[in-house]
Amino acid sequence: MKSTIKLSFIKSFPSVEEGIFNICNISKSKLKTFKFSKNFLAKKILIKDEIELPIDLINLGKINPNYTGENIEKIFEDENFFVFSKPHKTHSHPLSYSDSNNTLSALYTISGDLLNVNKESYDRGLLYRLDFETSGLMYFAKTTSIYQDMRENFSSMIKEKNYYAIVEGKIESKKLTHNLKTSGKKGSIVKEDSLGRKCTIDVEALEYSEIHNQSLVKVNLQEGFKHQIRAQLMLDNHPIVGDEIYGAKNSTRLWLHCFEYKFDYREKSYSCSDETEKLKAFFNNFNSKL
Repeated sequence: MKSTIKLSFIKSFPSVEEGIFNICNISKSKLKTFKFSKNFLAKKILIKDEIELPIDLINLGKINPNYTGENIEKIFEDENFFVFSKPHKTHSHPLSYSDSNNTLSALYTISGDLLNVNKESYDRGLLYRLDFETSGLMYFAKTTSIYQDMRENFSSMIKEKNYYAIVEGKIESKKLTHNLKTSGKKGSIVKEDSLGRKCTIDVEALEYSEIHNQSLVKVNLQEGFKHQIRAQLMLDNHPIVGDEIYGAKNSTRLWLHCFEYKFDYREKSYSCSDETEKLKAFFNNFNSKL
């Protein structure tokens, strides 16, 4: 059940809808997503009237300060960026105030000032997103101007985006190219489509386990399309272990980890890698010699 807050009005309004617009920074299209009845929104508000509204509406655009996920680990920080490791089964950013299992709520506990970046968006200063099930490296821009500059020129600035994955079966090193398009409810999955976007990944086979019939691979991501690595490995008949959406068997987690990003910004080269305990656990699961 969603949390609500009871409000007592100190002035009258011709309708509940007008009262909401007065106290909340919300558009009419966004208000429709809360699915209030027309009768409720049309009701007149008198002084001292009390109504209950969802906490997600009252705190629209705000980040929940009560983080409930695993601890995030800082990897690097300078005047431009804050770099950290995202745990798997943690959202990159919230979709509403009620969502407390996201990296921005975690950053709130480190420094609330970080969240003053790009305040009109729930992305705040995140330069890219990782899936809920994916762990690994994330960059956060520390000012709105840096964020805007990076987002406008991201593809030209980025030099390398590397991931590790454990996939089903024995796979050889190769380049994979597919035309991909989102499908399903709200674009929840990605499928191959001749009219879709052309996407490419480079797969480097690192190790193979005969016992488990699984391969440890390094993936260089070229574009950054939704579920790109997951979908392309599935289309090559080597789905990521634990990725049931794309046809893999169940596992303790989805074994995909964002390891390294390299890019240039303002005549400075950035090359950060996630070598935290999460990555060690990733390789230990494979009994890797790396």
